[in-house]
Amino acid sequence: MSNHVFVIDTNQKPCNPVHPAQARLLLTQKKAAVLRRYPFTIILVSKGTQDIKNFLSAKPSILKRILSQAKAPLKDAAAVNATRW
Repeated sequence: MSNHVFVIDTNQKPCNPVHPAQARLLLTQKKAAVLRRYPFTIILVSKGTQDIKNFLSAKPSILKRILSQAKAPLKDAAAVNATRW
């Protein structure tokens, strides 16, 4: 048995792989469905991602900091490979 399960969000974008126990929990709670059997991949059913502006509308200082960090270029190639798909 593999030690990770691939996860796709509702927008068909890849998320971080999860442990098989967490994938089973998502499947039994009907929060995910099986997308592929090999490699085993699940797709999230419920909308778990919100627009960042709506989510942090009550905290404008944090929203401003996050948006400024998102626009700043990354410094080295290792960071680019590790953080952006």
